[in-house]
Amino acid sequence: MAFIYFYAAYKILPKEYGEVIYLLSVAALLLLFCDFGISPSMMKYIAESDREESVEKPKVLAKVLVILFCITLAVLLLFYFCIEVFSFKIVRIDYNTLLLIPYIIFTPLNSALDGFLVGKKKFKPLFLVNFLAWLICIPLTYYLINTYYTSGVLIGISTSAVIYFLLYLAVGEKDAK
Repeated sequence: MAFIYFYAAYKILPKEYGEVIYLLSVAALLLLFCDFGISPSMMKYIAESDREESVEKPKVLAKVLVILFCITLAVLLLFYFCIEVFSFKIVRIDYNTLLLIPYIIFTPLNSALDGFLVGKKKFKPLFLVNFLAWLICIPLTYYLINTYYTSGVLIGISTSAVIYFLLYLAVGEKDAK
């Protein structure tokens, strides 16, 4: 996915590229509070309980995904509350900022799904997800950057996170049991 950043740096103005990188930095800061080590813990739990038949791994995964989704929404709402109520000047809420919300929501979920497949030692489906995502996301993001410039970069990054999530669900569904 580094291609996206290199091509964006080439295609859009330096000021706009700086805004994109700044928004991604703020998103990365928010993502620090969205996982709390839940995904690595689940990966370890799945790997250690691989021999036990009584552990229902898909139920564990579903619970982890719900918990991560709730934590992520709470972090986003707290961030918005801090900006509006305390007038933090971290970032202004505008169209480009809102374009990164799917990225912030789906990245922890993708981390959990990735951890689930790694914990089950399912490396072929993991490779398949990453390869298919690369095949889909690179041309799509290339088109979005050429069409929408700065917004296209942000839409491409968020769309990539959603595509990863859908591919994890599609490829990993048969490997869940």
